[in-house]
Amino acid sequence: MIDFWHYKLDESIPSYLAAVAISDYVWVKKTLSGNAGNTPAWIAARAVDTNKVNGSFANLQSSYSMLEQNFGTHSFPKVGYTLVPFSAGAMEHATNIHIGTAFIDGTLNYETLIAHELAHHWWGDLVTCKTAGDMWLNEGWASYAEKLHQEFTYGTEAYKEAVRTNHFSVLSRAHVSDDGYKAIAPMDSLHTYGATVYNKGADAIHTMRTYLGDSLFFNGTTAFLNTNKFKDISSQDLRDYLSTYTSINMNDYFDDWIFQAGFPHYAIDSTQVQNNGGIYETSVYLRHRKHQAPNYYNNVPLTVGFYDAQFNRQVYKLNFSGRCMQLNVKLGFKPEMIVVDPEEKLSDAISENEIVIKSIGFNLIREGMLRVWVKGLSNVSDSSLLRVEHNWIAPDREIDPSIQGYVLNDKRYWKISGVNLSNCQGEFQFMYDGTAFNNFLDSTWVQNTEDSIRLFYRTDASQLWTFADDSLLVGSLSDKRGSVFTKDLIAGEYCFGIKRSNYTDPLISDYASGICNIVTNTKEVEAEIQNEFEIYPNPTKGYIIISSKNDFHGKMRITTINGKSVFNEDLQLQGHLQRIRLPELAKGVYILQLSSNSSTFSRKIVID
Repeated sequence: MIDFWHYKLDESIPSYLAAVAISDYVWVKKTLSGNAGNTPAWIAARAVDTNKVNGSFANLQSSYSMLEQNFGTHSFPKVGYTLVPFSAGAMEHATNIHIGTAFIDGTLNYETLIAHELAHHWWGDLVTCKTAGDMWLNEGWASYAEKLHQEFTYGTEAYKEAVRTNHFSVLSRAHVSDDGYKAIAPMDSLHTYGATVYNKGADAIHTMRTYLGDSLFFNGTTAFLNTNKFKDISSQDLRDYLSTYTSINMNDYFDDWIFQAGFPHYAIDSTQVQNNGGIYETSVYLRHRKHQAPNYYNNVPLTVGFYDAQFNRQVYKLNFSGRCMQLNVKLGFKPEMIVVDPEEKLSDAISENEIVIKSIGFNLIREGMLRVWVKGLSNVSDSSLLRVEHNWIAPDREIDPSIQGYVLNDKRYWKISGVNLSNCQGEFQFMYDGTAFNNFLDSTWVQNTEDSIRLFYRTDASQLWTFADDSLLVGSLSDKRGSVFTKDLIAGEYCFGIKRSNYTDPLISDYASGICNIVTNTKEVEAEIQNEFEIYPNPTKGYIIISSKNDFHGKMRITTINGKSVFNEDLQLQGHLQRIRLPELAKGVYILQLSSNSSTFSRKIVID
C-alpha cells in the first residue's frame, strides 16, 4: 500500500527553507510542553535508527523550553527532524529539519547541534537575514543558542565553559579558516558559512548580552522577533530596534563588534595600593589596544575584579573609551590579585582560565596555552588560586638595553597572576609551535635555529622585558616546536624571544598618548549579583528553589512580561537554599527579580 502525505505550512517562509525527504521512514513522535500548550515533535528515521533517536533527542524538551523562555513562544505548528544520509551537519528547513544520521548515535554527543537547528525556528525561519552578508543573524544566533542550551540544561558553569571554548576557537582559528580577519557583517560570499559568521558571531552575541544585561537582552530580542515575524531583517534593523527598545545606544557596539574586524585588548599596565588606616586606596592603570581591528572601541562596559586572600572578589564596572583609563577604588581589604574582566563577559583578545591548586600534580590550562607542574606545597592544607591569561597580541617591544640581538614574539604574551602562589613550588611550561598544527601562531617569529630561544619576564608594563629564570627543552633545532620552562611559579608577564642578528623589528609598542581619564568612586557592579543565584526548576509548576552563594536580604518580585506585578514579598536567604511556593499563575513567561540596597538580579521563569 502506498501512503499519500499532504502537508501545508500556513506561515510564510523563504523558498530555501522548504524541503522534502523520501525514504522508508517511520515516525518517533514526541510532545513538547510550551508557553501555548503542547506542540508535536515528529522525528522521521529509518527503522534501524529509531532506537538511537530517544537517546540523542533526550534533551529536546530542554532546548525547546530554553528557546521559548529566552526568545518567546514557538510560532510554528510542529517541530520536525528528518534523518538523512549527510555527514556535514544539518539544515534548518522549517518544521522539517534535516539532520545527518551520523549525528543521531543514541548519545547526547550532538545535543547542541539539535539545539542549534531548533533555534533556527526563531533565528533564521521566523526572522530571516535580508542578505547573505548578514548571515550571522541566522547562524551566529543559532550558534549562541548552543551555549544557552548548556546554560539552561546544565547551569551557569556549563555556559561559561561553552563560551570560553568557543572564544578560544575564534581567536586561534577563525582567521585561518576564513582567510584573514573579517567583520562579522557584511560578510563576503566566499565565507558566508565560515567560522567568523558562526563562531565569532556567537562570541559577539555573548558580549552583546554584557552590554545590555540579561533582562534587556532577552526581553529586547524577544520583542524584536515578535515585531518582525516572518520578515527579512538586516543587522541595522536589529541595531536600531534594540537601541529604541532598551534606550541604550547600540551604535558603538555594532560598529565595534559586528561591522569591523578584529578584537579589542584590555590590560592592566600597573597598580598602586596604599594602606590608609585599613582602607586600601587602590589605583589601577588600564590600557586599550587593538588586535587586527582598524579602530579603537568606544563605550565598552569593562569590569575590574579585586581578590582578597580567601579568593573572594569585588567587581567594579566602568565605561571604557579611549586608549587608557585610571580606576581609583577604596577597598576594605588588601587586593591580592587584580583582574580585568574576571567573569569573561567580553570577547576580547585574551583567552584565560583560573584553577585552584590543592595538591601536587600536573595541570593543563588549555585556554591559557600553558602547563603547570606543581612539585611541592609549603602547607599541604592550604590552597592557591592561579589565573593564566594568554594575550593574542604582540607584547611591548622594550627590552632591557643590556640584552642585545633578541626579538620578541610578534603575536602573543602571557600574564600570570594568583593568590597565595608562594605556597606552591614547581614550573610553568610554555610551548611554542610555528607549524600548521598550531595555526601558524609562532611561524613568523621562529625563523632560525631554536637553541637561542629564551623566555622573557617583567612584573608588569611599568618594567622592561628581561631574561626569565628559564630552561629550554627542544628536539630538532629546525622544526619550530619546543618548550621553555620556568624554574619557579612566579606571577608576572612572560613572552618568547629569539636571537636574530642584523634584524630590525618592524613592530612598535602601542602606547596611549595624552592624559588618561580618571574614574573614581565607582560603585561595585550590580550585575555581579547575577552570578550568586541559581533558580530552579525552570519551567516550574508552582514553586521555585533559590540557591545563593551568599546571604541575601531584600525583595523578591515577579512580574508579567508586560511589567504587571503578580508577586511581591520580602526575602531572606541565610541557609543559601530556600524553597518558595508561588501563587496560582497562568501558564506563561514571567520575570523574577531579586533586589537589595546595592544590587538587582532578574531572570525569566516559565510557569508550566
